[in-house]
Amino acid sequence: GISPFDEDYEYYDNVIAGLDYIFKQTSVSNCGKGIVFVLGGQGTHETYSTGIAMMAVAASREPDRKVGALGSAVDGLTYMEVLQKNVDYFECAQLDDGGWRYWYLDDASDNSNTGYAALGLRYAEDFGVPIPQTLKDNLSDFIDFIQDDIDGDDYDGASWYAADWRWANLLKTGNLLFEMAFVGDALTD
Repeated sequence: GISPFDEDYEYYDNVIAGLDYIFKQTSVSNCGKGIVFVLGGQGTHETYSTGIAMMAVAASREPDRKVGALGSAVDGLTYMEVLQKNVDYFECAQLDDGGWRYWYLDDASDNSNTGYAALGLRYAEDFGVPIPQTLKDNLSDFIDFIQDDIDGDDYDGASWYAADWRWANLLKTGNLLFEMAFVGDALTD
């Protein structure tokens, strides 16, 4: 098929405009290193936004393509460099319990946000960005903690929202299973 970056592609203008919009939502992280995708400023939902935007960038399958979003924090970088800086952010922002929250200074982790971080990280890994093993090891600890024990209740095997909130649902449990695959857990886990 035709590349969405080919000017003859019917939706070329839409793809370019969408990517430019995403890239214009970048900011140097307050965490200490890396780049985040934010809407409305840092300290809001940078984990969600960054993980989701990483999937869009990686879906381009164009690691050497340069960002042309003038005035953005990533203008002139390659798509690979952008994703590397996102991974750098997630490494810096990973909380002591091994997961992530809405932004890097926010309380303890929750498995809704952690799931979006893991999705972005996995897409980046598939794009060719190396993911530090320590990041995966720390996430594995969080996974072990956040999954409900098999003890005969209605939540067996599900994912809690956070350490202090046993709110389980399909989103967080799906995130949990995806996270397990991302860190390399065995099927028996």
